[in-house]
Amino acid sequence: NEMKGVYSSPDQLHYRALKKALFRGHPVYSVDSGGDPRAIPSLTYEAFAAFHQTYYHPSNARIYVYADETQLPLEQRLALLEQWLGEFEANEAALDETIPWQPLETEPYEVSEGYPVDAAASSAHTQFVTLGWLFPPTPLDAKTKLALNILNDLLLGKPSSALQKPLLESKLGASVVGGGYGASLQQAAFSIGLKGVADGEVHKQQVVELILKSLDEIGATGFADEAVEASMNTAEFRLRAASASPMKGLSYMMGAMSEWTYGRDPIEPLRFEAALAELRSEVEASGGEVFVRLLRSYVLENNHRVTLTLRPKPDLGAELQAAEEEELAQVRSSLSAAELKALQEETKALRAAQAAPDDPADLARLPVLSTSDLDTAFKTIPIATDKLSFGDGRTASLLAHELPTDGLVYLNVGIDMSGLPLDDVPYVPLLTQMMSQLGTDSTSELAFSRRVGASTGGLGVSTLTSAKPGSQNSAGRPDEMAAYLLLSGRATAAKAEQLFELAAQMLTATNLDNRDRAIEMLKAAISRDEAAVVSS
Repeated sequence: NEMKGVYSSPDQLHYRALKKALFRGHPVYSVDSGGDPRAIPSLTYEAFAAFHQTYYHPSNARIYVYADETQLPLEQRLALLEQWLGEFEANEAALDETIPWQPLETEPYEVSEGYPVDAAASSAHTQFVTLGWLFPPTPLDAKTKLALNILNDLLLGKPSSALQKPLLESKLGASVVGGGYGASLQQAAFSIGLKGVADGEVHKQQVVELILKSLDEIGATGFADEAVEASMNTAEFRLRAASASPMKGLSYMMGAMSEWTYGRDPIEPLRFEAALAELRSEVEASGGEVFVRLLRSYVLENNHRVTLTLRPKPDLGAELQAAEEEELAQVRSSLSAAELKALQEETKALRAAQAAPDDPADLARLPVLSTSDLDTAFKTIPIATDKLSFGDGRTASLLAHELPTDGLVYLNVGIDMSGLPLDDVPYVPLLTQMMSQLGTDSTSELAFSRRVGASTGGLGVSTLTSAKPGSQNSAGRPDEMAAYLLLSGRATAAKAEQLFELAAQMLTATNLDNRDRAIEMLKAAISRDEAAVVSS
């Protein structure tokens, strides 16, 4: 039932169909790790248990510990692991880390699939059209991965980016899909497309031609120096900000797992300084040509290119349901009366076992945290308060916190929305998106986004709601809730002044007259909401 829910989402179906199309015939990546609902009924308990015992065995585990040596010395860590793992025998089958590489196709190819859709939905006559490229079957070094991430930002990082802009402005679809550069699997790929495209071959070809034409033009003209500097700064800031995050241990683990899972060096993703310095040196010498070469090598001159079309099929859901019922009827007819009775009794026993409370003795074996495990020391956050005066009688509270942030400055500006009429509340999400993306009255969307990228680690507008101090957190008492329009940004201390200047422009001079972009945003929001409703 869970996977049926997943397979009812067109976006999920698109993601799975794209991976299957890129890795057609692959023993791992062409199948669904969550299970295709059509295949799950054929899974036997014995096969399920054998798979679990092999691959969910400690021999197949990657164990990562992030702790201060004074808090958990190495000897204690190893003793703890020995306590838990000493009872298991090594499983040689689980030690096989080999996932085969996918050989590249020599010619582009096409794949077309259908997705179930409600005939009355607005998406009933729209399709997904996506182009995907699979990268060569060889590991990528740290510098190349970093450069490909920056290339992806240049192409798709913002609505004004080189590839996303023509796709959005074409009005051929509701929103961009595909995700761009992806390296979460052993073999990297690049994909881009549109959803909400009018059904039919003509519209499909228009999208394909637009993507290829746009990529060719980018390959011929390259990237502006300002765009390259902004994307380089964004990438560097993201790398350095991880070490200042309270979740840095988790961030380091995810970076390590991206290589460790495939039998490669888990420490390499953490050593970004050398790769960053080498890439900066190349960019200083060759500018944006560094990224154009990557675009040509991995995309433009790569013949392993699939055109995936996911078309609406209003009758598909009923067809799948009928096929399942027919299969179940065949199974039922193959059982004798005694076998059917035994199956019914087994099902009753299973449901009774599932509903029964757990044995207290079993629960006692589970490790749990107690209040004594919590740090009782009260952490005092330093705070300095002041008042800002606007010269017309209006003031604002200023709160400053001196914290260890590795030289980064974080800015939050909260504007009270409690006086906003309820009729205007539904428009707030659109307002925050427009303020974050549309540039200002004097600076274009493209130029403003480049200034933000070159000077900050990000700047945007969102909303914040919380209970007022001393309230009862009651949903039935809206007067006890506080709501704010929240502008958030971050920058290095050396660029704090630019951060404040850009924040002021975003708050006071956003170009809210761009009707076309507002409509594009609304169409994308409608598409997301419809997909969310369908999948739920």
